Amino acid sequence: MTTEDIIAKLRSLDVMFDEDVFKNKARQYISAIRLADDHYYPRDDSGLGQDEDFIWLAIVELWRRIIPERINVEMLDDAMQEGYALLRKKDYLGGMREWQTVWEMIKSLIPAKIKSVDGADEFLPEPLTQSIRNWCGDFEMKLYNARIYEQRIAFCREFCLRFPDSEAEIQGMLRAEAESYAELGNYDTAEKIFKALTDRFPHVIWGYVGWGDMYWLSRCSKRTSPDYDKAKCVYRMGLERCMEEADVIHGRIDDLMRESGERKAFQGVRDFVRKMLYKNSE
Repeated sequence: MTTEDIIAKLRSLDVMFDEDVFKNKARQYISAIRLADDHYYPRDDSGLGQDEDFIWLAIVELWRRIIPERINVEMLDDAMQEGYALLRKKDYLGGMREWQTVWEMIKSLIPAKIKSVDGADEFLPEPLTQSIRNWCGDFEMKLYNARIYEQRIAFCREFCLRFPDSEAEIQGMLRAEAESYAELGNYDTAEKIFKALTDRFPHVIWGYVGWGDMYWLSRCSKRTSPDYDKAKCVYRMGLERCMEEADVIHGRIDDLMRESGERKAFQGVRDFVRKMLYKNSE
């Protein structure tokens, strides 16, 4: 429908629409659906019948056409889902470009006073098809899958600065940033970030897992040559500091020994961990 046809249809439903009034009202909202509910539905909408949904659909579309520069929740949701659609079609570069736009929308839409990603989701007056929290994790991982490491580094840094109170997510973002530097062959920077990560979260196993992995499981290490000794050193550090989820590192150890041809390299460390676990269970 043309814009004129949409407005005419609204008026036929006794919904008065004035463009200037619409622009003025929209300044107070970040959701076109909420705007429609508050100002464009008649008090008694029982007589609308099949046209009941037309009003909010019309307001959503008119917002997109008349004031496209004002980002709203519906535009954010559409762009997010467009990215998912492109990924399903295996258009990874297109999907990542679309999702970079989504990230810019999120930064524009969410007030700076909100310091956690869960707070960002709670701030939205209408829920998204996918939460911001889950989407951020998807974006970071898909950037890795597409091997777009520079963009992944930039996103992870911005996330940590934008949502500093999201500690659980920051653990993953710091690890992803370090992994990306490793994949680019910049091991010095990767090591510094992993050290900062494990210093900040010393009892979280995943920092040590990612740090050790980069020496022999990363794509870059496969192209050059694995450094099993460095991996063993980091895994040992993780086993000494972390009691929970230690089986993850034990699995890495088994795989490393199988690949490197070693069988007894970690026996002393394992004995130490078993003794600690037994002592703690007494």
